[in-house]
Amino acid sequence: MMPLILTTPLRVLVIGAGRAGLIKVRSALRYQQDITVISTDFSAEIQAEACHQIPADFYEMTADDMSGWDLIYLAIPWPQCLHKQAFISSWADELKARKKLLCISCRPTLGNVVNPCSRRVGDHTLTLSGADMRPKNTKGLTEQLAQHFALMLKDKVINEKIATL
Repeated sequence: MMPLILTTPLRVLVIGAGRAGLIKVRSALRYQQDITVISTDFSAEIQAEACHQIPADFYEMTADDMSGWDLIYLAIPWPQCLHKQAFISSWADELKARKKLLCISCRPTLGNVVNPCSRRVGDHTLTLSGADMRPKNTKGLTEQLAQHFALMLKDKVINEKIATL
């Protein structure tokens, strides 16, 4: 698990334009990231989003082809084919060795970012990376912490106002 602190927009690559890819695109767009999607097929929902689209087969690409992005989300199902599984594992190792941020939704343990989830709280952004491998749990925990943080900020403002009276 590693924390994510975004101080400048990242160049984000999303591989896969299905449901998981769409969620990643929309999440990154909320934080004004520069997003590119690679897929062999783009849904109408993905086409409607403000992102770059590259029609390509991920399994025909190399880690060099992805060197221009800071954060890479692999948002495709885990393949049944052993050759494709080996391809993903090798590809992930190479990208992590190049110090790329890598989130692999179908096999979170292969990446160095696990189920990242962010929420805005006032002027702050709270971002968690979950260790339990379940996105639903990371999302729930992030939302709980964001609610508590919002209450803390509200209490701080109230206490500051009382102190100045």
